[in-house]
Amino acid sequence: MHVQEQHKVYSPNWFQALHARDPGFSYDLKVRLMISRTPEICTVCNGHSHRDYAIMAENCLSPVRLCNGCRAIYRDAFGEHAVVPFLSGHA
Repeated sequence: MHVQEQHKVYSPNWFQALHARDPGFSYDLKVRLMISRTPEICTVCNGHSHRDYAIMAENCLSPVRLCNGCRAIYRDAFGEHAVVPFLSGHA
């Protein structure tokens, strides 16, 4: 597992890691969070979500916040084993 494993979703460290990989998406997500006035939004689509998941891809565990619809899309794309609840004890 790589560094992303230790980052709680939407924490400063999480955004730092996201910015290193995709600065544009990082900025966009920060704006979406400010507009929504709540951190309870899906990382992908802004849908209401309070569940954090870990996406296992390319030997890297990446925590994300997903609504049910986006979770289903990720599960269908990567398999059930690749989308698991993210335990806050990892943060």
